[in-house]
Amino acid sequence: MKNSKMLKTYYFKKLGSTNDKAREIGNCVVIAETQSKGRGRFNKKWESPKGGLWMSISFSPRIDNPKKLTFITAISIQKIIKRKFGADTRIKWPNDLIFKEKKLCGILTDAVFSNKIKTAVIGIGLNVNNDLPLGLRRKAVSLKDITKKKIGIKHLAGSITKEFFLQYRKYNKKNKKLLNDLKQLSDTIGRKVRVKTLGGSHYGIAESIDEDGNLILKLKDGARKKITEGNLYY
Repeated sequence: MKNSKMLKTYYFKKLGSTNDKAREIGNCVVIAETQSKGRGRFNKKWESPKGGLWMSISFSPRIDNPKKLTFITAISIQKIIKRKFGADTRIKWPNDLIFKEKKLCGILTDAVFSNKIKTAVIGIGLNVNNDLPLGLRRKAVSLKDITKKKIGIKHLAGSITKEFFLQYRKYNKKNKKLLNDLKQLSDTIGRKVRVKTLGGSHYGIAESIDEDGNLILKLKDGARKKITEGNLYY
């Protein structure tokens, strides 16, 4: 596995998608000032104006579960934000970083399989210096809003990349440690939630996260349902 020191970083003024470009180049970090085709999960459009951190990390992991890579990324960004800015963010299952009930960061992990993951591309969309549209200000926040100062994006990207590979090496063979840390940082566990999946909507209490990264939902009748994918609402 290539580590952060071995991955070349490519900077672009504008891209369609950093994930697409990182997959095309391979084993790299891609950062764009803006994206015209940024996307979240389920191909949801991701606004990517200048001032945000729009980046992707492409490498060949030993971990064979994309969810775990997403969790490692979220924990890494949480640690960097806490260390650098003193802001205590939480992780909303499965792929968001939240600050005081508002979304700060989203993560999208794409994987190419050949029995196991051959290549993973981890996309990070972090609101940094970008101004948020009026329609998003009730549910989203930026680091500029939190810190009241402008932040160096390239330096922040380098710190996140370094921290990611540090945490990846730590968690690579320590699944229980990853899950324990994730649960401690979770914004989701213990909440009443609605989860919208391809099979319909489910209501209940987010009770836990299992070893594969699935959400365990306790339903009204006491039954437990495993949620592998879906949009989560509080």
